[in-house]
This record gives sequence, C-alpha cells and structure tokens, in this order.
Amino acid sequence: MDTVQIKNKRTAVERIDKFISSKYFTDVNLRGKLYTDTEKISGISHYHAPGRLPYAEVLSTAEWLAAAEGDSFSPLWSTHWFRLSVTVPTKWIGQEVRLRWNSNSEALLWKDGVPLQGFSGAGGKRTDFILTDVVSFGERCEIYIEMACNDMFGAGDCLISPPNCNKTYTLSSVELAVFNRGAYNLLMDLEVLLGMSKALPDSDLRAYRALYTANDIINLCDTSKPETYSECRDIAAKFFALKNGDCQHTVHAMGHCHIDAG
Repeated sequence: MDTVQIKNKRTAVERIDKFISSKYFTDVNLRGKLYTDTEKISGISHYHAPGRLPYAEVLSTAEWLAAAEGDSFSPLWSTHWFRLSVTVPTKWIGQEVRLRWNSNSEALLWKDGVPLQGFSGAGGKRTDFILTDVVSFGERCEIYIEMACNDMFGAGDCLISPPNCNKTYTLSSVELAVFNRGAYNLLMDLEVLLGMSKALPDSDLRAYRALYTANDIINLCDTSKPETYSECRDIAAKFFALKNGDCQHTVHAMGHCHIDAG
C-alpha cells in the first residue's frame, strides 16, 4: 500500500500566498502577470479647486497646470482635478486596456460629463478602469479625474484616530495597461481556495481539499505560458463543483456601493 504524504499546512499555505502576492516574487508569480504591457501617460494637467465644484464649472473656469506621476498634493480634505489626454494604442487592438490611476486617495473618473467609476488608491484597493469600454483604439480623448485628499475612511492611521493634518497624497501611478483576463480569473480561483484553506477549521476535510487543489494548480501553472491557465482553471472548477450534499445552503452575494455626503 502506498504511503500518503501529508503536506505541512503552513508551508503549503505560504506557497500559495507567495504565488499570488502583490509584494513578493512579482517578477515570476501570477499577480505579476496581470498586465502584459504598459504605457505611461504624459499629457497630465492639474487644477487645484477652491472647493467642491460641479464638472461643468471646472471645465469653464479651471486654470490648468502641468502635472506628472510622482507629484504630491495637499492640504487635507482639498479637491484637485486632473485632465488626462490619452490615446489607446492601435497595437493593442483586441485586448482589454485599462487606465491605472493611484493617487493613494479617493478619486472619481469622469468622461463627457458623466461620472463612471471611483478609485480608492490607499492600499491599492481599486485603481483600475476598463478604458476600452468607453474609448476606441486610436481615438484621442480627454479623461477627467476628481481627486479628494483623504482616504476611504478619513485621514487617520485607523478608524478612530485623529486625522493627520500634514498628510500629502502622491500620484504614484498613472498609465495605460493591457489587462490579462486569463491570469486574473485564475488569480480569483486561487484567492478563494487560499481563503478556504485558511478560514475553515483543520478538522474540515474541505479545507485540505482546497489546499491540495491550489497546490496542484501551482504545480501545473507556468506563468510564462498563458496556455496553462485554462488547464489550471479546469482543476479549480472540479473542486468548486463538489457539493456537501443536497441539503447544502445556496449563498447569494450582493455588492453595495455607498457615498458619504458631507
């Protein structure tokens, strides 16, 4: 009878963690393959608004100054507007192109007078916008971003700490990028498997099945060969198709967006 090799849970969990980490080994891991090509945006203009102004008033009254990635903005609670002149390169035709914006603060993207998406840059929580949903390849257009000098929950170090009145917000990333949907889908599978292996109790067989499934995926996945991604997702799909039984719960998740108005 063959001996079953039991994996060390801590070692296996750390292996998965590093494979999808945004901090470690991004030159070779899966998260480092989320964007296959990038291009910096050079046409950036900035307007420090005297307060909260409507979009139309900003366009008619703003005095625009040149800005660049790496610039910092303040004071706390102030509002800054940015005008980006962008062209989606025709060399990327047929691919999903995103605008990556991270001012390490709250921000809102506008196009043609319509607010399209918010950004929450602190911690990199939401820093992408699918540009090819609203812009054609080769088309030159202007995108406006309304930036607020505050974090998602104020400007302190935690939820109940006082605000840091000397805090500044740096535009750390502004670029166009080709998004790798295949890598993203596999990344989401691995995040779920990792979460299950961590959250379920050690006595739960499903936790170890999730752990082994993720480990099998990493064994098969070659991040330099995107053709392996679909095979890896097949492994994940087999695990996710398993039922606990006919009486299991069906869980529905609903997202909710709120706006704090002051």
